[in-house]
Amino acid sequence: MNLTHNRYFNFSELTSTLQDFEKKYPDLCKVTSLGKTEGGFDIWLMTLTKDVQKSPDAKPGFWVDGNTHATELAGCQACVHLIDSLLSRHQEPQIQDLLQHVTFYIVPRISVEGAELAVTNNKYVRSSPEIFPAHVPQENFLEKDLDGDGQLLMMRIKDPAGAFKICEADPRLMVLREPFDYHGEFYHLLPEGEFQNFDGFKKSYTEAQNFDLNRQSPVQFSPQEYGAGPLPMYLNEAKVIAKAFVDRPNIVGAHTHHTFGGFLLRPSSLRADTELPSFDLEIYKLQGQMGQKLTGYKAFSVYHDFRYNPKKITTGTWDDWHYDHRGVFSWTTEIWSLANQAGVEFKKPLDYYQNPTADDLLKMIRWCDQNLPEKQFFKVWTLFQHPQLGTVEIGGWQGLYVFRNPPPQFLEKELVRLTDFTIHQALMSPRVKAEVHSLEKLSHDLYQVKIKATNLGYLPTYVSDLAKGLEIYKKPKADLVLSKAQGLVQGKLETFTHHLAGRSADLPWVSPLWGGSVENKHESLFEYVIKGSGDVHWSVDYQTGGKVELKPQLK
Repeated sequence: MNLTHNRYFNFSELTSTLQDFEKKYPDLCKVTSLGKTEGGFDIWLMTLTKDVQKSPDAKPGFWVDGNTHATELAGCQACVHLIDSLLSRHQEPQIQDLLQHVTFYIVPRISVEGAELAVTNNKYVRSSPEIFPAHVPQENFLEKDLDGDGQLLMMRIKDPAGAFKICEADPRLMVLREPFDYHGEFYHLLPEGEFQNFDGFKKSYTEAQNFDLNRQSPVQFSPQEYGAGPLPMYLNEAKVIAKAFVDRPNIVGAHTHHTFGGFLLRPSSLRADTELPSFDLEIYKLQGQMGQKLTGYKAFSVYHDFRYNPKKITTGTWDDWHYDHRGVFSWTTEIWSLANQAGVEFKKPLDYYQNPTADDLLKMIRWCDQNLPEKQFFKVWTLFQHPQLGTVEIGGWQGLYVFRNPPPQFLEKELVRLTDFTIHQALMSPRVKAEVHSLEKLSHDLYQVKIKATNLGYLPTYVSDLAKGLEIYKKPKADLVLSKAQGLVQGKLETFTHHLAGRSADLPWVSPLWGGSVENKHESLFEYVIKGSGDVHWSVDYQTGGKVELKPQLK
């Protein structure tokens, strides 16, 4: 297969690419449909690990998804790049070792129908194009390609009451009018389109409220949240994703790929850092530092740094559900920042969306002038006779592949960074090794067997402190299976055991100056006395820590 990472896939191209991976690497990856979208498209899952056909769920799992929001197409491509990197590099020692011990569950595109509209028609919907129940607006503004150029851009309309004016330094740009500014030409800025049932005066807009799938999770769900809908997991897409996650209790980490802004966002959206378990907060801080170093993106707490309304929390998001309901360390990546490329710095991450100044916009358009053909990022304002509004001008930023997603020629550079972050976080997973600690023949047919299980990974087998309080995971259990000719003299065939700490156990109080704890909380010993020679089958299942087994011979 001849795969490049400088373009965006439609659904057919995504499907054939995933199927090509499976054909080329059948021992490493498997494509399945998790279910259907509201419109009947498959939501593809790529399961990827060494010996994928055997027992992928017996290893710690790492979840990665993309394109929760329809126009955030780079999230899908980030998933494809991760798949390609893991498969094409599977013989490199680090990747080979990773795939030996971790299973990746990768869902490249969740909002399949919405993304298809974005790729093929340049149309904006938040997630699914489904309209809220019983919400059929009769008076509305409908986006439409009026001039037939295949793009949905902006209209500017002269009006002394308008909130915008032409930038003096670059007449292509529209900038906000100052509160005290009353002299000159001013404009309204609207999306390209027209009104339903227009009476010649009243310009009405009733939001159809396309669903936002990142407000559909059950965590503190609220129907008052914009785009949330009437109840959690109302759409098939949300049900499918939640069930797939729950059906894989071995998942220990998650990345959900969005755009844009060049940020790494972490839970909680719901409460302050002081209310998180101290251990979990230390892990999040460590992962944030690692992510910043690998991606160049800044890491933020959503609660403290990324609230659209400072007086309101954001509810129903999937990274919060991953952490609050599943105990999994999850990150939302906001891929790409034109501002970062242009050297624009914002004090707060949301300023990028809410308050770019004229100087900020000038820096960004000059970067585009130097790095992109003009037709790729901007359409010069052109007169158009609107059927309802009279003379307008159509033009402006071509935002889909400039602001919302990287221009195709800059896509791969962004994706490499994100793949590195995902790989490094996955390498933090628990990693249990089992070995025969001692095997002693007590008499001609009596044997004492001691088996040691050790967590060599960074995270504990319970993953997070929050997960310990969730009543959703089975208690770790060791099983001993004997042959018919054998008998158990001491010990139990089924032994419920404790979780194993990881190298992170003593955070933050671990240092080369004074070392760490003297306790060996990272290992456990299982002791048996068995009558009769032959093979013994022993296994222990830590779920999130994976399952390991041994077959010692008694002779």
